[in-house]
Amino acid sequence: MRILLLGSHGMLGNEFLDILSERSGFDVTEFDRDELDVRRREDVLNTIHRYTPDVVINATGYTDVDGAETNVEEAYALNAYAPKYIAEGSRDENAILVHFSTDFVFDGEKEAGYTEEDTPENPINTYGASKRRGEEYVMETNPYYYLVRISWLFGKHGKNFVYGIRQKALSGEEQLRVVTDQMGKPTYTKDLVKEVLHMLQEKAEYGIYHLTNGTPEETGISKYDLAQTTVNMLGSPVTVVPATSDMFPTKAPRPHYSALRNTRREPLRGYEQAVHEYTIEEEW
Repeated sequence: MRILLLGSHGMLGNEFLDILSERSGFDVTEFDRDELDVRRREDVLNTIHRYTPDVVINATGYTDVDGAETNVEEAYALNAYAPKYIAEGSRDENAILVHFSTDFVFDGEKEAGYTEEDTPENPINTYGASKRRGEEYVMETNPYYYLVRISWLFGKHGKNFVYGIRQKALSGEEQLRVVTDQMGKPTYTKDLVKEVLHMLQEKAEYGIYHLTNGTPEETGISKYDLAQTTVNMLGSPVTVVPATSDMFPTKAPRPHYSALRNTRREPLRGYEQAVHEYTIEEEW
């Protein structure tokens, strides 16, 4: 299987490289942002046409949620128009497109969480709106797509919420204030990549998928719960103190309820196991 991996040096792209390097049957060509500017349509099309891949994995994107509020043009260039160009090129080669999106495409008003059948209609920040436009372009352009929504991504190749909690818990801080009014589901890069590759190998039905680690309730957990789990696993004496979002003003509002319900695939393994592997077993 010939795979063209775009955005190979990000947290998710690097995880793909790690796992693909251990697998046989995959011929991988990778490009990072310094090697291919996905904002340039002709460059994207020429690259895809040159390598004639079976699968294009789009791990690129503008991920600075607060920065997107002031860098609107850049957010749309990377999160909306680049996916459109990638979808055009992959369609021309009859290649499968794996595209990643986010829980932030939803407005966060549905306490029960969101399934793949729910249509995002009112993202509450620029990041979510730009990612939703990218989703629409992908679905309109290439019928052979896996549009994979993920949330609260964590992994060894980049800074993330769990990483931040781990660092603070081990730094000797006495207290951590963490919000209880943002509900969602974590996604461990290692589990996510393995599942996506499994989908490709078994030729799963095309369409939208929510892929997150399992939580005790389908409605997810709070950021406070995730922090407490991380601290407990580390055996840290730090106290996790409940807080609310209004105590931490941000440029971009965050959805309060954005749990992605996995209805088309089984949830990835329980988030506690994933957090344990990441915080305890990974080499740091």
